[in-house]
Amino acid sequence: MGRPRSLGFGLLAGLVALPGAAHACGSVVTTLVPLAFLVQEVGGERVEALALVPSGASPHAFEPRPSDAARAEAACLFVSAGDGSDAWAARLGDTLARGRHLSLASGLGLPTHAWLDPISVRDLLAPRLAEALAAADPDAAEAYAESLHAFQARLTTLDADVRAELAGAGRQFVALHDAWGAFAECYGLEAIGVLRHADGGEVGPRSLGKLVAKAREAGVRAILVEPQLPGRMAERIAEEFGAGTEKVDPLGDPADPARASYEALLRFNARAFRRAMGDGR
Repeated sequence: MGRPRSLGFGLLAGLVALPGAAHACGSVVTTLVPLAFLVQEVGGERVEALALVPSGASPHAFEPRPSDAARAEAACLFVSAGDGSDAWAARLGDTLARGRHLSLASGLGLPTHAWLDPISVRDLLAPRLAEALAAADPDAAEAYAESLHAFQARLTTLDADVRAELAGAGRQFVALHDAWGAFAECYGLEAIGVLRHADGGEVGPRSLGKLVAKAREAGVRAILVEPQLPGRMAERIAEEFGAGTEKVDPLGDPADPARASYEALLRFNARAFRRAMGDGR
C-alpha cells in the first residue's frame, strides 16, 4: 500500500488549510477538516482544501461569519457533510450558484459522520466528490478519476487494517458523544451508551446507572472522549466502574501527525477503540 499523504497545515484567519501545489481548480472550501482530507486526496495538487471549522472546535457550536460566506462564494466548490453534523452549512450553500455546493452525504441515507466508515467513503462519498470536482474543473476530469481510483485502493487496504486492529477486541464501547454510529455499523460494534447527545443534552442519573452496570459487565476499559468536548464528566463516570478514558477523534487535526490525514485518523481511532473495549471478557 502506498503511504498516506501527510497534508500541509496552515491557519488563515481561522480556516484550516490543506494546501496542494498547482491549485488549478483553486480553493475548495469544506465545512469540516475530514471533508478537507477527502478533497485533497481526490483533488490532489489541483486544489487547496480549506476547512471552516478549526481543529479542536465542535461543529455543532460553530457559527459561520460573513467572511466564511465570502470564502465559500469565492471557492471553486463548497463541500458540506450533508448529514446533520453541519446543518448551518445550508445557510452558506443557499447563496451559491447552482452546482457550487456539494452536500456530500445528502440523499444517500447514511448515518451521521459517514466519513468514519471507509467503505462508504470508497464506494459513495469519494466518487461523488470526484464527480463534483470534475464538473467544476472539466479539464482535469481524468486526473481526478485517477486520484479517486488510487484512493479507493488504499481505502480497501485501510478497511482491512482496521478490521485486523479490532480483531480479538470486545464489541461494546461507551462514548462521551454519539458520533460513532457509522464506524460502529461498519465494524460490527455496539454502543452501550453515550454521555452526551448531539444536541448537548446529557443522559440522566437512571440511564447512567444502567450504563455503568453494562460497561462493567462488558469489560469496557475506557470511555471514549473527544478533543472537541470537555471530558471531566467521562472521567468521573469511568471511575465508577474502574475504567479510564481514551481519546478518539471524529474530525482530525492537520497539526498532529497521528491525525493529519484521513487514513491516519481512521487508524488512530481503531487503536483507541481496541484499547477502550478491552477483550470483551
